[in-house]
Amino acid sequence: MDLDGIRKFFGINDGYIRKVSAGSSVAYDMDKGIYVIDSENGRRIACYPSFCGDEMMKAALDMAKDFVTMLKKMGYLDQRVLLLNVLRAAPGYGVRKALLDSGVDVSESWIRPYYIHPSYRLHTVQDLGLKFEQYSSLKPGSYTLIKPDTEATGFTSLFSLERFLDKCEKEGCKVERLVLYGFIAERGLEAIKRAFGSRIGEITAFAIEDVTPLAQNGYDMPVYGIDLSALEERNEKAYLAAKAPHDVMDFLLSSCYPGMDQPGDWSERQNTLFDGQNWIKVDLSVHLRRSRDLLDRLRRAQANEPWYQEDHERIYERQVNMIEEAIASIQ
Repeated sequence: MDLDGIRKFFGINDGYIRKVSAGSSVAYDMDKGIYVIDSENGRRIACYPSFCGDEMMKAALDMAKDFVTMLKKMGYLDQRVLLLNVLRAAPGYGVRKALLDSGVDVSESWIRPYYIHPSYRLHTVQDLGLKFEQYSSLKPGSYTLIKPDTEATGFTSLFSLERFLDKCEKEGCKVERLVLYGFIAERGLEAIKRAFGSRIGEITAFAIEDVTPLAQNGYDMPVYGIDLSALEERNEKAYLAAKAPHDVMDFLLSSCYPGMDQPGDWSERQNTLFDGQNWIKVDLSVHLRRSRDLLDRLRRAQANEPWYQEDHERIYERQVNMIEEAIASIQ
């Protein structure tokens, strides 16, 4: 694959300042409070939509354990820790269990915002409601707040953090550090920094594999490729590209099909979901069939692009085979 040609066409940025290792993961400091966490598990989750269910949950937990070790090494757990679980995505990242298993004293809270209108691959309007919230009682003082979640537009974070910080301040608590972890789009991160930079001393993001772009639909978070939503909805051609260290980007470019959303419908990739009251079994075939459909639409949209190569066809065929095998295994 002509990786240099792809880099040049998409203007891909892949520099970093330093790195921190823990277990089988490496965190690359991309500057301005942004780290990219790379691991074999993270690469599988980002590149292969067929990787879901029990296997993915175990991989996510292993990643989360490395993440918690990194936080300890970097001093983020030296003060009291708050954990904000935004449902339904947060449990799938495994951070809650990793923190509890590590022996860290954590005060945890739960909130379940939701998009009032149907939102699969469409998060352009901040029309959020609240289904559930439960906050732990807090002692006055300073805290580090950890928030595992998928950050696309940042809409659910703006909603959840506003409520949570108001609660903290009423009880005499000060969130000095906010630590974000998960698949993170640059646009969502910037929205969070703009909204809460004056209320929180330090905001740091640990993004899985890359800092993603965000498609016009406010949902798709690909490594690179055409913005399918802009093409299909507005007949506009736009190109998207993530930021990651050079070696990490080499793998992503060689393995991810262009335009594919890395987290996918994250909730639908988990084998069970907690909605604030009950654990619900997930039909994984929904995510898999949607991914198969998206692959075909992206192929039709990109096959004649000047940067599209024979290797992209091989990636497409491999992805299709893996998805079809995954569907067959759960039927």
